[in-house]
Amino acid sequence: MPALFVVFHAAAWFSPKIRAGIRGRALLFEDIAAQIRNASPRASGPRLWIHAASMGEYEQARPLIREIRQRFPECLIVLSFFSPSAFNHVQKSASLADVVCYLPFDSRSRARRFLRLIQPDAGIFIRHDLWPNHLRAAKQAGAWLMLACASVHEKSLRHKPLLRSFNRAVFECFDVVAAISEPAAAGLEKFICRRQRVLVAGDTRYDQVLFRSVEKKLDEVLPATWRKEGKRFIVGSAWPEDVAVVAPAFASARHQIRDAQMIIVPHEPTPAHVQQIMDLCKSAGLAAAILSRYQKNEAAEVLIVDRIGILANIYGAGQVAFVGGSFGPGVHNVLEAAVHGVPVLFGPQMRNSAEAIEMAEAGIGHVIHDREACERLLIRLFQDADRRRQLAEQSRAFVLNRCGASGRLINLLQEALRGKFA
Repeated sequence: MPALFVVFHAAAWFSPKIRAGIRGRALLFEDIAAQIRNASPRASGPRLWIHAASMGEYEQARPLIREIRQRFPECLIVLSFFSPSAFNHVQKSASLADVVCYLPFDSRSRARRFLRLIQPDAGIFIRHDLWPNHLRAAKQAGAWLMLACASVHEKSLRHKPLLRSFNRAVFECFDVVAAISEPAAAGLEKFICRRQRVLVAGDTRYDQVLFRSVEKKLDEVLPATWRKEGKRFIVGSAWPEDVAVVAPAFASARHQIRDAQMIIVPHEPTPAHVQQIMDLCKSAGLAAAILSRYQKNEAAEVLIVDRIGILANIYGAGQVAFVGGSFGPGVHNVLEAAVHGVPVLFGPQMRNSAEAIEMAEAGIGHVIHDREACERLLIRLFQDADRRRQLAEQSRAFVLNRCGASGRLINLLQEALRGKFA
């Protein structure tokens, strides 16, 4: 795709993120070769390629990688990314993959060189980041290909007449297209010539949030006074627009809920955002402390978390949770809260989340539209232990009943490799 390559390099003048992606690919093939050489002495099993566009897709890929490691302990796993932020995060952290790399820009020559290097027996693409030259090169190399956690939004540009025919050719490269749900499968069939290749396997995010809910213990992330039994309200992935609603609601509710605490985890815990949230709490008459500077027995009704990567565990310290973004750009991950068995609240901006919509329609998730509604609901939930317990059980069951996609997807992989690898 020469035109796209030119566009990327032109855009790099204006985007630090794109510049980082271009710089990161400067010695890409040499770096991949070195990583493969280091892994080869122990990797006598299949070579498996997993592609995730960014952090969201990586979270969906993680339970697949864990399942693969259990079933094929001597395999070689190549994990590729398009996003610089995801690549940098995973490269710096512990990963079960042997090779962590950028996906080369999608030209025929780069794709062929990449496939000659990694020589995959199978490839798994997560969700929607589909690059035609790489897919065609993989098929020509004889790799079995699966699109996992697949769906196409009803407003996606893929539905446009000219793009639809192009995407049919792209989807034709996959041996299996595994949809997240029956409606998603029905939407995908528009792009699939051989419909028997479309099946419903579920969404691996449910497996991942279950795993992450027990990944860290609360005593590793919170001070003792903020993890003991009590009346605690967790506000996760918070934007200032969210805090402007929930902080005064919580402050008013505390008149009837004595000794209640609130933990706020900003979506972006930058110093500027933390200070903004501190100011909003102060305006609501709440004393707030910051986790990194917290002193034992410090008097505060609110704890602001200025660390990343621990929200999925912090939800476990609460009795009620609010998921942020829902008074801003769109609600964040409601499953991370639900898996801990707490009633889940969120604001009206939720059309971006099928799970939030489903929870709201089932009466499990509660949509709040303003400060007064939030205050009323907090008082009710903290005062009515039976109702809180019922919603908590329903929230956790919502996640547990949808787990298992990772096993089903790797069953398909195992069947495809049967005979070639035990």
